[in-house]
Amino acid sequence: MPDMDLKRVDRVFRILPKEERYYELFDSLVRSVAEGCELLTRFFADGADRASLVESIKEVERRGDDATRNIMIRLQRSLVTPIDREDIQALATQLDDVLDEAFVAASFADASNLDESNEHLQALASSLLACSRELSAAVEHLNDRDGIRDHCATVHRLESTADDQYRQAMRALFAGAPDPIRVIRLKELYDRLEAGIDKCEDVANILEDIVAKNS
Repeated sequence: MPDMDLKRVDRVFRILPKEERYYELFDSLVRSVAEGCELLTRFFADGADRASLVESIKEVERRGDDATRNIMIRLQRSLVTPIDREDIQALATQLDDVLDEAFVAASFADASNLDESNEHLQALASSLLACSRELSAAVEHLNDRDGIRDHCATVHRLESTADDQYRQAMRALFAGAPDPIRVIRLKELYDRLEAGIDKCEDVANILEDIVAKNS
């Protein structure tokens, strides 16, 4: 796991009660999300070692599950929380869901013996990675409400672009007389990538709600 960025932690500790340091766990979780999405872009690159990469994504997904579980355990034991309890739970759950979608996409591609990639898979995976990086930056700025809104606005724009990418992928997939097995395989992958991007937008919505409630 990458070393904890102490500057990131310090920026948020200044506004969080010291006895409720959720940020360390959220930082671990959101970093796992971004790492998993970065591995997924490599997974769909031409000539990728997909068998090795799917195992790497699986390991990152396990770390994300651990961080989510630890957040929930801390939440159960806390009398006072830095933000609303339901927001902590929703943020952790939705971040974990993003990582789950990345792993499901890689796992399905591996299980179905994907022997190709294409520009549509690569474009959607890149959009997912870009969203995850914006979410990581937003978590870093929990003490900078304007910064959170800026990063969330970028996620919304990326999601809109990804909708166009998905439609283009589907039009190309069903053009002509496509092979049914190829259609099933690629449609599932497009759906999983789009779902991951939609989950990123859900996270952005939660972050915007947290800002609004604490303004």
